[in-house]
Amino acid sequence: MGFYQWFDKQDTAIKVLLLIPFWGWIFSFLYRLDKFIENKDTASLIGWILCLIIGFIVSIVDIVTVLMDGTIKILVSDGENFGINGKVGDEANNEKTNEEKTSSEEVKEETKSETPSETESDENKAE
Repeated sequence: MGFYQWFDKQDTAIKVLLLIPFWGWIFSFLYRLDKFIENKDTASLIGWILCLIIGFIVSIVDIVTVLMDGTIKILVSDGENFGINGKVGDEANNEKTNEEKTSSEEVKEETKSETPSETESDENKAE
């Protein structure tokens, strides 16, 4: 389990305590670093660098997003969205899996409708 997964499982009060501006930039930095290592995305890289430069401000913004949505969202990506993480953890994975299933089912239906049935090909052979 990575740092961001551990952090996301904590209670909101614990997250706010961890993000207090005096030391919160360290947790914001580690959160974005772990996200960047996993997803290799630009948003987490930019957030990670900003935590080094203006960590105090980033930790304040993170406290606000944690209080509003329960997780760090600004300059963190789930691998698909740039900048704002719409879903977190299993919720994001389940949504991605459902989208993949839907698109694969649509492809199968299109393939079935485009290919002639076996009976039609048998009729063409008979003629």
